[in-house]
Amino acid sequence: MSGDGPYAERVRRMAKGLSSGIERIASSPDVVAKAIEHAATAERPRIRYAIGAGAKPATVAARVLPARVLDALVARGMG
Repeated sequence: MSGDGPYAERVRRMAKGLSSGIERIASSPDVVAKAIEHAATAERPRIRYAIGAGAKPATVAARVLPARVLDALVARGMG
């Protein structure tokens, strides 16, 4: 099936890249739950919430970097 398909190796590298080091920047379930609760109960909820240590820098990067540079950084991060 897909584990043997033409993109299998690329998917394996991407999964490894995404999982390596994620513990350093991943938010705890409590942080995420509080943000969800806030969004669900806010009188005027925001469209997006930047949650966790890596979210705000990523949001700023998406705003200031050219699309090609941002895409290259994301691709490098994925392996």
